Amino acid sequence: MSCQYCERYLLYYLLGELSPRDRSRMEQHIRDCVTCSEELKVLARDLTLISEAVATRASAPDAMLADIRQRVAKEPPLAAARHRWLSTRLRPAHAMGMLAAFAAVALVTWFVQKPNISAAALVTDRQEFLKNREINSLTSGTPADAAQALARCVDAAVLAVQIRCDGLRFCGYTERIIKRCPVALLVYGNESRGDCVSVYEYPHRRCALANDLGERSYRGKSYRAGSINGTTAVAWQTGDTTIALVSDVPLDEALVQAEAARNSIPGNDASPAPE
Repeated sequence: MSCQYCERYLLYYLLGELSPRDRSRMEQHIRDCVTCSEELKVLARDLTLISEAVATRASAPDAMLADIRQRVAKEPPLAAARHRWLSTRLRPAHAMGMLAAFAAVALVTWFVQKPNISAAALVTDRQEFLKNREINSLTSGTPADAAQALARCVDAAVLAVQIRCDGLRFCGYTERIIKRCPVALLVYGNESRGDCVSVYEYPHRRCALANDLGERSYRGKSYRAGSINGTTAVAWQTGDTTIALVSDVPLDEALVQAEAARNSIPGNDASPAPE
């Protein structure tokens, strides 16, 4: 059975409509009252279910509402009682205000967290990665310039850049980037074992050592190129950094793409690929 605070203040507490003084009293009461503490948790969960239903009604109403009904059906009896409490205690004006507020929050959250896999987003992420990490610059220009030049030449979805580092300290950061932009491919180097070409393709990982790539010459420039588990990789050296272009196109076409990317990088020379 709910106490007077549950009936009068819990919903307003969740919606942030209490005055600072009342909110302080409510927080103290929740700490002292087991009933209110449990009811607050259940009510918060119920409001989340409602906001999910409202936010997705236009795009997938049947599937989402069926999922919510199934989740609610599996809730313990206490939660079912809270649903009845929610439907009987809320006045229409309060219910509409609550639904509108949580729908707005849910929609904003969805737009913020919605995966954006456009080329522009990938370039932005690559720029931030190059700016915020202590790594060797790809060119004599800025890392951002290099990232833009590379992204202009080839599809950002098949572009990979190998970065010299000690051990695998970029591994976790790499995975976070891939999860944010699922189509991105990124290569990192393991300096302690030589030039390691490790290809991440979310949600799977493919890897191979650069030594597995054979030497190829294209238009007077030396590359290391080959096929790794069905994926074509072409690598070359610029300064202290190895750049690898990874795609699923045939090797001859991959060499053409690599040549275009290599020529587009400001300050790049025709130094041979890594031995």
